[in-house]
Amino acid sequence: MMNRLDRTVPPAYKTVDNLSFEWPKNIGANIPIFVLKKSASQLIQLTVVTGSSRCNESHPGVASMTGKMLLEGTVNKDTKQIAAYIDYYGAHINIVQRPDYGSIELMTLSKYLPIMVELLVELIQSPLFPEEQIAQLKKIKLQELKVQNEQNSILAYSNYQEAVLGKHHPYSYRLSPNYIIAITREHLFEHYQKNWLPVSQILLSGDIQEQDIALVQRSFSFLQFNERPTTSPELLIQPPTKVHIPKQGSLQCAICIGKVFFPQTHPDYPALYVVTMLLGGYFGSRLMCNLREEKGYTYHIDATLIPLKAATYFVITVEVMQKFAAKACQEIYHEISILQNEEVSQEELNKLRNYLIGNFLAKLDDPFYVMEKFKDMHLKQLDQNFYYQLFDTIRHITPKQIQHIAQQYLALDSLTEVCVG
Repeated sequence: MMNRLDRTVPPAYKTVDNLSFEWPKNIGANIPIFVLKKSASQLIQLTVVTGSSRCNESHPGVASMTGKMLLEGTVNKDTKQIAAYIDYYGAHINIVQRPDYGSIELMTLSKYLPIMVELLVELIQSPLFPEEQIAQLKKIKLQELKVQNEQNSILAYSNYQEAVLGKHHPYSYRLSPNYIIAITREHLFEHYQKNWLPVSQILLSGDIQEQDIALVQRSFSFLQFNERPTTSPELLIQPPTKVHIPKQGSLQCAICIGKVFFPQTHPDYPALYVVTMLLGGYFGSRLMCNLREEKGYTYHIDATLIPLKAATYFVITVEVMQKFAAKACQEIYHEISILQNEEVSQEELNKLRNYLIGNFLAKLDDPFYVMEKFKDMHLKQLDQNFYYQLFDTIRHITPKQIQHIAQQYLALDSLTEVCVG
């Protein structure tokens, strides 16, 4: 007779004492090519990382539009032919523009890598920047800006960025219609030559064979290597302030509360990450329990760290009905005060530990996830040790240390508050 599973008894579990996972290796010569092999699937991801960023722009908005224009036509193919080509082979090409870098990412079946690499080389080597497509992209971007300016959450976050770093910093400036209209083909082509042809690294992950590596090395030999593609912009952190932007007819109020911290290279970053997650980084966090479960003010509230090369944003974001806005802010400050004045219980800390470790370990078998983490770390001159230190901090941080970090870095009078609505 078959034994039945007793579902009243939870499955056995064990703690994870050591973290171990494969890290990409540099096999490049003239240009760094970092490879992470994982043959569990038939997929390959190829990423070319460049210095195209807001920090290197000659005109606001140029970095983003230059990247998008790479898919809008080459010397040999127009935009429809490029789209049809990618679709026919079931591949995906994505242009990623971050404040500190730009990249073009290809995801394809391994058997189609030679064909798609040929297209990728064409996109990077011979973009046409057709005037008709530039005009069309401008029209789309202007419409996007119009829609975004109607969304309280986007307005709150952009005003928060301006409040903590000033209106003209590369990380925080806000695109205006006039910026978009003023962009010319010459702006785009100049940015392309200076910031897309010199690359900082090539990343290759997934079902990789030796011939794939040789193909990539051979195909991208025309590129130049830029060891330091982006210089860190000077930070002129603004004093804390409270900004309220009324919006007539709006029932909702979007709130951003936070400040600017040190970059990920700082030794206190791992502990600050744990404190942020405890405060509002997952469904069982204190802010979720308070403002959603107990008060019913909102469906979701989030506290997060957004790490950039030169700094890290700490920001709490939430949308509530206007009549609850003041009370929501009050409860956010109240929860921060509790972290500063009372030690977290061992039970709550263990629950957070299990969540953070389990969530991270569940993704380590995914080579594309690991490569994404590597990309961010490497551009900030960090390595695999960052994650070992983070893992060690999660396992061993004490309630007293959490309280100390909250007291040291989350003083209520150091926080900027922006409300839109």
